[in-house]
Amino acid sequence: MTVWPGQALWPVSAGVLFGAALGAVNFRWLAYAVERVYLRQGTTSLLSNVTAAAINLLKLSSIFIILFVVIKNQWVHLVGMVLGLTACFAAIMWQGYGLVAGLKEQQDRPGGER
Repeated sequence: MTVWPGQALWPVSAGVLFGAALGAVNFRWLAYAVERVYLRQGTTSLLSNVTAAAINLLKLSSIFIILFVVIKNQWVHLVGMVLGLTACFAAIMWQGYGLVAGLKEQQDRPGGER
């Protein structure tokens, strides 16, 4: 089975797996940064926010460098990688929607918190 004539299927599969893994790492880092900087009490000093912003910029830069190297060297199929990134994003959005729907349902019950 080929995606295009003369091209094997494994680069697309590898691209999907790589894209999904990279998307999961990126969203995990983002969630950790939001939790660390904005949701914890007592960490709102200027130095703390500047340090967190610098670390987040380095993490984002590392993601872009990894993407650049993988795309430039054509180690995985580009469309497969985009599909993997999209699938990861869709799964995270679906999970978030389920969480919000569950919380809303819990609040709508009699005796639920408001």
